[in-house]
Amino acid sequence: MCSTEQVQKDAGFSRVTSYSYPHSTWLKTGEKAQGFCSVDILRVEHYTITCNDGNWLPKNVVCPEDLRTHYP
Repeated sequence: MCSTEQVQKDAGFSRVTSYSYPHSTWLKTGEKAQGFCSVDILRVEHYTITCNDGNWLPKNVVCPEDLRTHYP
């Protein structure tokens, strides 16, 4: 599973906001993926980290609000 604390620690973000977003790619199995959006403390760049059953989503999958996607 995605861990808010682990995502926050690995990415070095100061704040994490969790949300569920019914992207069509996430609904293949009939379940929503849990997404974590993080903004760094200086608010210079915005990153989006998403996961589905613990697996990173393909790079062509994007989160709402036009946030750039960050991969480990």
